Amino acid sequence: MAEKANDNIQVIGVGLPRTGTSSLQAALEILGYSPCHHMVSDVLSDPNGRGQKWMAAWNEPNKEKKHAMLRVILKGYKAVVDFPASLMVEDMIKIYPDAKV
Repeated sequence: MAEKANDNIQVIGVGLPRTGTSSLQAALEILGYSPCHHMVSDVLSDPNGRGQKWMAAWNEPNKEKKHAMLRVILKGYKAVVDFPASLMVEDMIKIYPDAKV
């Protein structure tokens, strides 16, 4: 089933860690792009192994499989900022071509 455009990531923040990404996350959520995925709040504090899922996607050599994995990880989010997404910008743009970067 195809996802609706508004169910996809709408904003991709490409800033590296420690460059104001927490402030950007807060601003995007105030502007209605909520939830916004961020390393600290969504990976480091996640007891369900989201970090392992990101590592598996990072290491996946097959682009189609990698993109499918990233879609699953980011399902339900309106925006993404910080690491590890900021290191996969080309993949993010390919998966979410209508997102603002």
